[in-house]
Amino acid sequence: MKISIKEKMNRRGLRVLGASDGKVYIGPQMAKLNITNRCTLRCRYCGAHAPGNPWHLRKRKDLPFDQFKELVRDLKRLKVDSVDISGDGEPTLHPRFADMMAILGRQPFDVAVVSNGTFPSAVCRDVLKADSVRINLSAPDRELYKELQGQDFFVRVTENIRKLAALRDARKPGFRIHIVFVVNRLNAGLEGRMRALIRHLGADGLIAKKMDVHPYDLDIRPGSGALSPELKQGSSCRFPCFEGWFFVMNDLGGGVGWCCSVQQKTVLNIKKRSLYDIWFSKEFMRIRMAGRRGDFQKMFEPCGACIHVDEQRKVARTILAMNRKKMARQRGESL
Repeated sequence: MKISIKEKMNRRGLRVLGASDGKVYIGPQMAKLNITNRCTLRCRYCGAHAPGNPWHLRKRKDLPFDQFKELVRDLKRLKVDSVDISGDGEPTLHPRFADMMAILGRQPFDVAVVSNGTFPSAVCRDVLKADSVRINLSAPDRELYKELQGQDFFVRVTENIRKLAALRDARKPGFRIHIVFVVNRLNAGLEGRMRALIRHLGADGLIAKKMDVHPYDLDIRPGSGALSPELKQGSSCRFPCFEGWFFVMNDLGGGVGWCCSVQQKTVLNIKKRSLYDIWFSKEFMRIRMAGRRGDFQKMFEPCGACIHVDEQRKVARTILAMNRKKMARQRGESL
């Protein structure tokens, strides 16, 4: 049975309370499971496989299946709300992807597959065992797709979206198909065409996000008008970070982190301690508290251009409101 909305709200309250108290009462809201670094594409805006990015040349890695099962058990025990099946590449390329989805389809948390959609059409049935899929399609036509995403898979991806929509309608009406549109200089202004395309294909919605800027993709960086205030301000913008109460992820070396942008900075290793133990460890708490103090902008360069600023400020406002109510109650009791 999936988690109710009321239970999710209760759990979020415990996470916010933990961030306020400097304690941990429950596991993260969301977990990202990286299961492989294999990929079929070389998207020019990719943080792993873009041309010019040395990461693409690293040894191919897959998450061991036994380790995957241990992580799933820990995530269930931690009472996570949702899990993204992802990777520094295309998750459906994992040799045990079908077996993984069979296990995940029986879990109480929501499962999303984060994919580029280039998988063989038969894999659609495995993807449908999740609750949703987010497919990276950042061009409304074949030629721009090849230029941006490095291969000629536009027809296959659009046909897979169409097939997933048909399977959703026939077998699983609650399944959701979202298309991720990574905004850059080459596709800026084409969001309207993308929305028309996904309506035609039967997808449920479009998620437009600005590309992450790296030294190797500066040539397709969006114009200054498309940049958020945080990206313009860079490291001069300091704010508290509460991701350590809400998010966790693994890397393929066994490390555990609290943020995708600083995933090279990990806390302990699941080869030595379980994810459950790491989540409640003193080492993880030290990282959380540094984020709460607003120290991450000094510690990690990517934090100066964080795309989650609004989310962090929302948590900070909630904590402030909680503390004000608590102080008001205490004043009332003392009178």
